[in-house]
Amino acid sequence: PLTVCWLVGCINALNLLDGLDGLASVVGLSTAMMMALIAANEGHSHVSLIAVVLGGALVGFLVYNLPPASIYLGDSGSMVIGLVVGILAIQGALKTSATMSITAPAVVMAITMLDTMLAILRRKLKGQRFDAADRGHIHHRLLDRGLNNWQVLCVIGSLCLLTGAAATFATLLRNEILAWVTTVTLIVFLVRMRWFGHHELMLVKLVVASVLARIGQWLLGPGRGTLGSPRSIPERFDQAWSQLVRDAAFWQTRGINLTLRRQSQVCREESWSVSTLSSTPAAWSLAILITRGEWGCELSAMGDEGTTSRSAVITQVSRLLEVYARHLIAHPEQWPEASLRILPMQSRRDAA
Repeated sequence: PLTVCWLVGCINALNLLDGLDGLASVVGLSTAMMMALIAANEGHSHVSLIAVVLGGALVGFLVYNLPPASIYLGDSGSMVIGLVVGILAIQGALKTSATMSITAPAVVMAITMLDTMLAILRRKLKGQRFDAADRGHIHHRLLDRGLNNWQVLCVIGSLCLLTGAAATFATLLRNEILAWVTTVTLIVFLVRMRWFGHHELMLVKLVVASVLARIGQWLLGPGRGTLGSPRSIPERFDQAWSQLVRDAAFWQTRGINLTLRRQSQVCREESWSVSTLSSTPAAWSLAILITRGEWGCELSAMGDEGTTSRSAVITQVSRLLEVYARHLIAHPEQWPEASLRILPMQSRRDAA
């Protein structure tokens, strides 16, 4: 069963990554070359020979598949490459230690497998189907950062060569820790540089925050410091706003806008958003307006799909906004002095 899962994973990993001219071929070529070195070192000459043949075939195909491509792999082509690479990874690491026989294939395929796992995680957390198309793959993220097709090919090819080199040296030195440390360091670098993985990390944080919020409400009970309880909101404006942002983040909220008015004139505006999610459209949005005499408070929020049903999230966020809006409108004396300056509506439009 483990072998079947590995082969299916390799097939789908190369297929999902085939979203750019030459990308699947470059990844297959770099992986095949690394597996040829590992197999040769372990004495598997037949495996090394097949890997070299695969690499040679991909080099010939790349002449016509590099951007702008004149011929394409298609699903069948990328799946065949994934299947052959998966088999080579297993055969090339035979007769090594049990841990190394797992480490070498996994590290060589680390980038492609990471992209596949994050794609599944991303779509699951956003409530999308497994086969739903999106622009969250590593090549899409690099393109969104301003790289062109050739630069993306070079970056991803280099990443695959680095993980392959780590697996090769680990096999030579019989030290699997070296391979895993190199791979983990590379992944952390990608996330920290916001090249890949940070979007999924943000989604995980939102889901964890949502789960913790529900657990907190269940433990504390209604009216005892629950999320958005009036008694738990600070009177000071800046503290209340900061707490609203924290509370809203528990419920997959990606942005909040606050507008305070006096006599229909805008007094103050505040906004917060998760900048890493701003490139994709929001799944839902809502707004609430509370008035009291000459004062008015308008709060709006938007968010993404998550593991919690949309209706439950919207209900909670709506309640949250109402509680904070009523608190703010009841304490206009706590608004910062700068916010009490009347801003003409015409000036606001001009500024926009």
